Amino acid sequence: MDEAGTALDGVTGETDGSLAVVTHAPELVLSRRRLARRSGGADLTLIARVSCLDFCDLRGTKVLMRSSSGEAWEEEIVAFNGAENETREIAVFVGSDVGAYSWTATYRDAGDDGRPAHSEVTSTVSFEYRPHAVSLATWGASLPAVVGQTVIVRIGAKCADGCCLGGAGFRVCDDGGREVAAGVLSEAPREGTDGLYGAEASFAAPEELGVHRYTVVLDAFDGHNEARSTFAFLVIEEPSCKIDVTVTDEDAGDPIASARVSLHPFVETTGSDGRTVLPADIGKGTLRVVAKDYEDELLSLVVAGDTELHVALKRKPEDVGDF
Repeated sequence: MDEAGTALDGVTGETDGSLAVVTHAPELVLSRRRLARRSGGADLTLIARVSCLDFCDLRGTKVLMRSSSGEAWEEEIVAFNGAENETREIAVFVGSDVGAYSWTATYRDAGDDGRPAHSEVTSTVSFEYRPHAVSLATWGASLPAVVGQTVIVRIGAKCADGCCLGGAGFRVCDDGGREVAAGVLSEAPREGTDGLYGAEASFAAPEELGVHRYTVVLDAFDGHNEARSTFAFLVIEEPSCKIDVTVTDEDAGDPIASARVSLHPFVETTGSDGRTVLPADIGKGTLRVVAKDYEDELLSLVVAGDTELHVALKRKPEDVGDF
């Protein structure tokens, strides 16, 4: 403050009538430096910076920290670069409870013989913990399903933030929401995937014929949103016939494994011996055989009863590229 009593920038003056006490007006910034999510919450790193227009070295003084949960502690200012003072990095933990969290830093210093006083200033950092999104997929449901027989569906789940989902519980619900199966995800991700946790669920096909839509539900847990995936399957009566199909290489005669054999609405896959048994109903239909590296084969059939069928596939020509 000058002789006329005018306040100078960043400085206030108090007087007892004889001696003016100079108090600097500092600036305080509490900022978020890093966030590392982990199972059960997240680790948040903060840092507090204090500065004033007179470039005061405030090392050794303290910043008071308070959390929204009521915890309070002090952090010492340990660094000064000629313009700004800094505390060390301040590590705080954000729990898995969804909601808003905040931390407030307060700085005030009464000064000493070699350092002027600094008035009180505060700064707050807020963080809102939102549930993690989970992607849920289903595949491999039996096509079609026979009344009363077992239906198997495969399940895969992945957290958008890469969290471990091992052991998380799921349930399978029918068209009316009734639980028909339950289980837990694998403890480790599926091999060859980036954090996809899998499982299988099985249940008896319903008695009612037609298309059914069931839902797999992964309930909300440990800071993760609920996830759902719906799959459809056809329920039919027991087929009246069976076709014993053998698939081989047309030239070598070797059995072809993993060939997909279908006769609507039935689909089966050959084993290592090139064989599979395909359900069928009496009547006309088109049999389709598909295998990797082979030409597709379509056969018109008239099914009159149980039968055996040999299908020889022609290998696709090799791609020799441009000459």
